[in-house]
Amino acid sequence: MLRGKYMSRDDNATYTGWHTGYPDAPVRILPGSCRDIPWEDGIPLFLGEFTEAAENICPHGILRRVLDKARTMGFEVLAGFEYEFFIFEDPPHTARQKHYRDLIPRGCCPASRGPRCRSG
Repeated sequence: MLRGKYMSRDDNATYTGWHTGYPDAPVRILPGSCRDIPWEDGIPLFLGEFTEAAENICPHGILRRVLDKARTMGFEVLAGFEYEFFIFEDPPHTARQKHYRDLIPRGCCPASRGPRCRSG
């Protein structure tokens, strides 16, 4: 999904909501994030981050503050992503017909870990 994300109501409730009329927020485009959207015929995708008051609830802004605080405490932060997923035998049309329930897992992982394919 290219647009939207879940955000905690508690984290940003003072900035946005019925009481503020769900205001627009200024955004800074991150030029280094430019990439093509493969299925959109050469239309580029840029990531952005909130600025000004909205930076307090922006995930990029929060991460930047956490990393800065860690550096001032003498820590160097190293991080990575771990993607977890399942692979199923069912083709997309069958999965939709089954309402994504009772799908048949593909047996691609070692027997000791069972038939579900995910990191562990």
